[in-house]
Amino acid sequence: MKILISVFIFSMLTYASKCMGQHKDNFIAIEFDVDGKLENVKGEMEMFFIRNTDTLLVKTKDGYFFVPDELKDAKATIVFNILGYHLTFESIPITWNAEMPKWVIGVDTKPFDMDKFFFIKKVKKWRKIKIVYFLQNGTGSQITCYRYK
Repeated sequence: MKILISVFIFSMLTYASKCMGQHKDNFIAIEFDVDGKLENVKGEMEMFFIRNTDTLLVKTKDGYFFVPDELKDAKATIVFNILGYHLTFESIPITWNAEMPKWVIGVDTKPFDMDKFFFIKKVKKWRKIKIVYFLQNGTGSQITCYRYK
């Protein structure tokens, strides 16, 4: 099953790169997790990369986005507008796992999944936190943020 999924994803990326004239290594799949449930984000997302004084709107198509070469392995602020959520990640390294190019963006609202977000109890005024959101870039790391509003 894993081999079949990998072949399918590789085929889709190869087809997309031929159609768009881009190299397949710069395409990343997006998954959006809301309170532990994956949501369909095809056509329902905007992404902005902010680096130095430049802001770049990145188009998404069918749950994938293309990373321009100038952003590869750079740090940038990333803003996602997904299904009514406005999520900002500051100074994020633009990296991914080339074997499985996928980012998982997620939000968790009260009651929080304390097994997953145990650290929030260490935050001063943690009971006032309204939303926890995260980005997993496929390299084994997870960037987690929270907001009081």
